[in-house]
Amino acid sequence: MKFLACVIYVLLLCTHSFSQQNLIINGDFSNDSYYEEWTFHAMDAQAIGEIVDGQYIITIEADGSLEYSPQLYQSGLTLERSEAYLLTFTVSAQNEGVLRAFPSLNHEPFTPYIDSIESVFEIGPEPTSHSVTFIMKEPTDPDARIQFNCGVSSELQNITIENVSLVKLDEPVIEITSPGMDTRWNTGSERKITWENSGSLSHVSILFSKDNGQSWHPITNSVQNSKEFTWDIPQEAESNQCKIVVRDLSGLYADTSTLFQIVHGGAISEGELVRNGTFFDSTDWYFETNPPASATGLFEDEFIVKIDNVGHNPWEIKLYQKGFKLNPGSSYKFSFDAYASEPRTIFANIGLTDPPWTSFSGGDTIPKHLTTEKTTFSDIFFISSSPEADSRIEFNLGNELGDVYIDNVSLIEIRGEGIFLEQPNAATVWQNNSNQIIKWETAENHDIVSVEYSINGGQNWNLISGDVVFAKGELRWFIPDINTEDAQIRIISQQTDEVIASSAPFEINSIGIPMRYGELIINGNFSQFETGWNSLSTSNHAQAHGFVENDIYNIRIDYQNGGASDIIFSQSNLPLMAQNEYTLSFDAYTAGNRQMLVRLICANDQDTVLFESTQSLPQEWQTFNFIFTPRMDANSRLEFHVGGSHASVYLNNISLTTQAPLPTSANFSIKPPQSRKLLVSNTTPGIVRLAFSEKTQGTITIFNLRGKNIRTLHLDRDYILWDRTDRAGNPVARGSYIIQFRDNLGQITHPLVLY
Repeated sequence: MKFLACVIYVLLLCTHSFSQQNLIINGDFSNDSYYEEWTFHAMDAQAIGEIVDGQYIITIEADGSLEYSPQLYQSGLTLERSEAYLLTFTVSAQNEGVLRAFPSLNHEPFTPYIDSIESVFEIGPEPTSHSVTFIMKEPTDPDARIQFNCGVSSELQNITIENVSLVKLDEPVIEITSPGMDTRWNTGSERKITWENSGSLSHVSILFSKDNGQSWHPITNSVQNSKEFTWDIPQEAESNQCKIVVRDLSGLYADTSTLFQIVHGGAISEGELVRNGTFFDSTDWYFETNPPASATGLFEDEFIVKIDNVGHNPWEIKLYQKGFKLNPGSSYKFSFDAYASEPRTIFANIGLTDPPWTSFSGGDTIPKHLTTEKTTFSDIFFISSSPEADSRIEFNLGNELGDVYIDNVSLIEIRGEGIFLEQPNAATVWQNNSNQIIKWETAENHDIVSVEYSINGGQNWNLISGDVVFAKGELRWFIPDINTEDAQIRIISQQTDEVIASSAPFEINSIGIPMRYGELIINGNFSQFETGWNSLSTSNHAQAHGFVENDIYNIRIDYQNGGASDIIFSQSNLPLMAQNEYTLSFDAYTAGNRQMLVRLICANDQDTVLFESTQSLPQEWQTFNFIFTPRMDANSRLEFHVGGSHASVYLNNISLTTQAPLPTSANFSIKPPQSRKLLVSNTTPGIVRLAFSEKTQGTITIFNLRGKNIRTLHLDRDYILWDRTDRAGNPVARGSYIIQFRDNLGQITHPLVLY
């Protein structure tokens, strides 16, 4: 149910609103003995509710932390499957704000019977009548409830509710369920239009508009009402202003869909080489698995792969599209969006379709590090000679557990430049205060060029050199003391003053490897055998062998005539940052009596120990936990020293975690008074409520776990609602975030998890 045509809606109100029975008992609050019909809960708010002169008045003295703090409801209502109902009520409040009113289950999980967007109502000082029509799609509920959640807006005071009515409609009601607001269909495909209806409708007609309802065209003049219709979408339907109407043959009862989009079934934009890169369906894509790997691939407006078992190689779970013709001497940009159910890596590559599967982009060896946050990845590559056969895009996913989500795959030729920046590229991580080589290839001729760099994604540029001989194809750059994930390089012709080449964004930090936050250990539970771990090292004084069995790493000592450091099990490339707090944990036991040395050292200087502890191992599983703060930034190596004894060692669940530091520009030395509290409510779908115990002014900034500013909000009262979008208006991904409030008194930080 989106909305009824206005005229039809008025007619329905006129015909039934005075004659049909109100299922709500004491909905006009004329009976002061309300305890048997209405239930009021303050929850963790300080509030009271009472009937006064035919109105229910809720006075809130102190806000709670939940949208249903406080709440008024009436239960014991029977809602019958496939029947239509009309809920009406009048409400006002001392101040402007919103509340939610909806029918739902009367027990956990209190599932609403209408869409969340239809349950939010704006209210203010003037009494306003609201109504919502809905069809009961769930099985008949003999004990449903109507509830009013009054804690969505913290400033609502003296809320007045009156004339609550719930009636079952005798007239048919139609509710379109697909297409919906976020629907994107493509021409040349078959799509199902679906709807629900109450009452008796033997046949319906369906209309289509591509201009937001200004003109309508029949899809079918009459079809048997099966509550679905398969539509073969014609090419001329392409538009971003589409609507559907489903109505009875008399035209008296109808529903109109929200706006949705129909795009061309092939390329999604001019110059785009990828077909169906937004995964409307499985058209043009191939998904394969090879034993021992197993997975399920789903096409639901993004590609979703559910991994059951990993393989020995990434290509054992693969998504690909083939049939690309790439031109020699041309540059191409390959990009896509991706995230995962847990941090993991994948490989995204452009290469030949058939053996020898030559890679053009280098993606067969360069992993993409996915987090739970949706991220855009891009690579620019140059075709120096003509491919021998068709090329393909491939995503190799079989190397790790963790469901993967891929969307917006794009491959475009960068025309008119003929220049390719070989280094840096999207996979580059350079160390600050070091010398690096910027390299380029070209099919054009330029005499003298300038080379510049940016640390903020191209918003501002700084000169590296203004008199570079272009034919040399490279430039040595001493990188200043900068840290950024949004570095870029560009080359400018001094003849034309035009940008003739630019790199993809890359990273510069203090250690020259990617900074990872959250879990740093790869394959700490050994579900992928020994992936991520170095081979067991031994000295001349010891012999041992290590292997994974039943997801446990076993170290068997064959010969021992030395100390603990004669047998070492390790993992490298663990980036640590000074002043950050880390937690190291693992499970271990031994078959005899022995000790084990655990330490983190600087990979470039083994004499620099960042953490060290010697532990006596028990003969049954025990979890060890350590918290430490390294004194310096370092590319570190975790080592388990297990020499010095003949007793075997068993390891599992190895973890090294941290939280992302907030940017230093957002840190303050002034601490806020303890009385100020930031309350975060994430119970309303699509809305995050950020509230304070008192009215205040300041700035709220939302960071992801890499410290990147996602959104900035300006607060001038005691609460604000965030619609879960970033600065560009795009919905943010599920995952963990950090909320920071700051004003002239200091700052408050609060974690947030979006599901």
